[in-house]
Amino acid sequence: DCEVRAIGSRSAGSAEAKREQFDLDCPIYTNYDAFLADANIDMFSICTPASRHARETILGAVAGKHMLIEKPVATNLDDLHAMAEAVARSGVKTVVSFVLRWNEMVANAKSLIASGALGRVFYVQTDYWYSSSFGKTGSGWQAPHDALLLGGCHAVDLARYLMDADATSVTALGFNVDPDNTSMANTTALLEFANGRVGKVSAITEAGMPYVFNVEV
Repeated sequence: DCEVRAIGSRSAGSAEAKREQFDLDCPIYTNYDAFLADANIDMFSICTPASRHARETILGAVAGKHMLIEKPVATNLDDLHAMAEAVARSGVKTVVSFVLRWNEMVANAKSLIASGALGRVFYVQTDYWYSSSFGKTGSGWQAPHDALLLGGCHAVDLARYLMDADATSVTALGFNVDPDNTSMANTTALLEFANGRVGKVSAITEAGMPYVFNVEV
């Protein structure tokens, strides 16, 4: 039930390719301020690198636009708080793209927990295991932020969602196989939730395997 009114990108070429791919008739913007000034745009999706999310969300809120923000929503707490304040002041609506909440398996698990069919749930385990180099040449986690933040945040979100509680205590260990990694590629965390129950979350990105997302309740 949406109509694409514009495409914004740092690259005119990629925006034009996307417009042609879907046979769209809409303007293209490479200037973010000009994009936000377009009165025909009611809401938009922020799909830029994580380090840009805070600035673009705050400016989008000032412009009165509703936003779908790709994960991770922010890369540090100061940015996250600034984004929340800007959104609250403007009254716009935002949502973070944690798409696994709408996965059929997850929806079924959530329903079973809510109905009591699984009994008293006391433990949850979620794992984001992925290797960007699987089947390719080259290796290593060449990213500016830890794998647990960039991809593993899906696992963190799902653990909180299934347990229906926030984590109040966390202890974690991380390790890099490749010494040339630019940030932490593999992390395992133990969580205690506000309801007193426990769980484990991991992000492993140096395994020689295709993408796997484990969910255990």
